[in-house]
This record gives sequence, C-alpha cells and structure tokens, in this order.
Amino acid sequence: MFAISLKKGKQLTQYTLFAFSQVALAQTVRLLEAWCVKVEVIGIEAEEAAGSLNSAA
Repeated sequence: MFAISLKKGKQLTQYTLFAFSQVALAQTVRLLEAWCVKVEVIGIEAEEAAGSLNSAA
C-alpha cells in the first residue's frame, strides 16, 4: 500500500506527485501487475486538524 497524503482540496493526478514519486509508483505498479496483483491508487486527503497542530508548534 502506498499512502499519498494530499493538501486539502488537491486531487491525485500525475501532476501532483513529485517526479521521483511518479517513477517509484510506476515501477512498483509494473512489478505488482506482472505478479497479477490488482493495483488501485487512491489519494488520502489530509485532515485540517493535523495541519493546525503543525502551526501551533
């Protein structure tokens, strides 16, 4: 499982990942699919409360 944290309101696309993250994800997907593993990529929206903890520190 890859957990990809997104900023509030951002959608997961190939443009919202850093280049090295795109490469790592693509390589992993290819490997898993070669082993007949079904792959689905889902973004996880960050909670607002987590961001407020960082600003309070």
